[in-house]
Amino acid sequence: MKNSLFLVIPILFFFFSTSISAQSQSEKRTSDNVIVKIDSTKIVPKAESKADKLRKIASIHFGVILPTWGSGDMGTCAGAPRILTYSQYKAEYGKVSSFGYGFGADIKVGDKGLFITFDAENISYSQEIFDLAKTFRYGAPDGMAYDVTLPLGLKYTTSTVGLRPGIKYAYTKYEKFHPWLALNYGLYLWNVQYISMEKNHIYGKDNGTSTRLSWGMGVDFLFGGITLTPYMDANAPIANYSMENLFEHGDYNRFDGHLYPGLRFGLRVGGF
Repeated sequence: MKNSLFLVIPILFFFFSTSISAQSQSEKRTSDNVIVKIDSTKIVPKAESKADKLRKIASIHFGVILPTWGSGDMGTCAGAPRILTYSQYKAEYGKVSSFGYGFGADIKVGDKGLFITFDAENISYSQEIFDLAKTFRYGAPDGMAYDVTLPLGLKYTTSTVGLRPGIKYAYTKYEKFHPWLALNYGLYLWNVQYISMEKNHIYGKDNGTSTRLSWGMGVDFLFGGITLTPYMDANAPIANYSMENLFEHGDYNRFDGHLYPGLRFGLRVGGF
């Protein structure tokens, strides 16, 4: 009997050990399978789209150039308006207005906040020299001053399309806003004319092209994928124009008149 027990006990121990080992191997395989599944999920990265790649280096924007009046010689035959307050300006030179719009793009260069920029803009300027049936003193090309009376009144207008490549540096350390400075060199296509108040009669007109360096500053406020940018531009292009027999007192030439105010403010909305 004792000999039988000695045989049975090892056999039972063997089967019990084998069962535990098999269960452990099964659990290990199950655990390994789970780990492999989780690891394989972590290893496979999400594919980056072409739009995501491009968005990191480029953006486009649209904006408006708010109505302004400015210092500097606006190029009219009525004189050089260099008056500080709008009420004085209006009293001496008539009502003035300007408005514009444009679009552009910024391309990132490196990781230091440097951008190559391009923008196109269309700006209109209008100045009422005098209202209906008033007389003004006109300095004619012959050096004489004449009192000119125009029953339909007189308005000076310009329309300018600017194409401006440039560079911009933005301070990008802040997460929600990036202040920046920009420098542009533009090619400008312009039209100038003297017309009646109701715009139904043209006294003289000319068109041409000019180039001009300008600079600006602003702040990009970041709202997810949208950028809102208030900004300022300075230094307006100059038109050199000629008009034949203006007001019937000889040909009129002007070589230093700004096409629109030298200081302008705008608002852009950007994104991609």
